[in-house]
Amino acid sequence: MRLARALELTHNIASTPNAIEGLDALLDPSLVEQALEQAGVATLRKRRLPLEMMLWCVISMAFFRRMSAWDVVSR
Repeated sequence: MRLARALELTHNIASTPNAIEGLDALLDPSLVEQALEQAGVATLRKRRLPLEMMLWCVISMAFFRRMSAWDVVSR
């Protein structure tokens, strides 16, 4: 995929009202899992907010900078 097309898709998804729900269409969830595996990150205890979910929150906050962190996490 060309960079211009990827940026266009990102802009189109990020500018829609329910864009956070469509984030997994833009970014394959297996890539997030693969990134955690390659980083050698493992969760040894049960957490209220698992590491995978925290990573999705950080990615979402990067895409939706105009939203507060609370709004991003709430969705």
